[in-house]
Amino acid sequence: MSRVYGADVLMQLLVCYAFVLIFDDVVRIIWGPEFKSMGMPAAFQVMPLFIAGGVVPPYYLLLIGVALVAAIVLGIGLSRSRIGKVIRAAAHNPGMVSALGINTGLIYGGVFALGGMLAGLAGALAAPVRSLTPGMGFSVLIESFIVTVIGGMGSILGALIGALLIGLIRSFGSLGFPLFAEGLMYLFMVIVLVSKPTGLFGKEAA
Repeated sequence: MSRVYGADVLMQLLVCYAFVLIFDDVVRIIWGPEFKSMGMPAAFQVMPLFIAGGVVPPYYLLLIGVALVAAIVLGIGLSRSRIGKVIRAAAHNPGMVSALGINTGLIYGGVFALGGMLAGLAGALAAPVRSLTPGMGFSVLIESFIVTVIGGMGSILGALIGALLIGLIRSFGSLGFPLFAEGLMYLFMVIVLVSKPTGLFGKEAA
């Protein structure tokens, strides 16, 4: 991955997507293409909760809580901590950060590893409510790209707001336009890009 760090963002996305396809086939070769089901943990096999007239399974509250904690920790860590400031500086001007004696390669590797850990955590949390199969993350991958575009590249708050908007669009779209629910996400992304090409919370490159 270090060979494409200086390349265009689109090239980095394409390389990462290529790795996803390769590792997906490796999983199929080693473990097979069969669908598997983990099942809901025993602690959450209880009656659902009724919140604001809606039915909410307790496990979904755990998912919401973990997502909020992860967002808050990342947001505060990147904006307030020293390592967060170094990461942001390395993203904008790696040459200057390297000139100050900071190992930018280690920073890039650490951020990449953290992203992988968060993706693994998301997959583990989704396992009880989804079928386990190679390629199960492709739909999430596309939606993550849409969320990033809508929220703005590099914005934690933008990613959170974008994810909430996409969730609401899919939920209400499946009720009002069940045959065009997926298309509504892309339509909303186009509207955001036309009105604000950098995303809702993205900033113009200096």
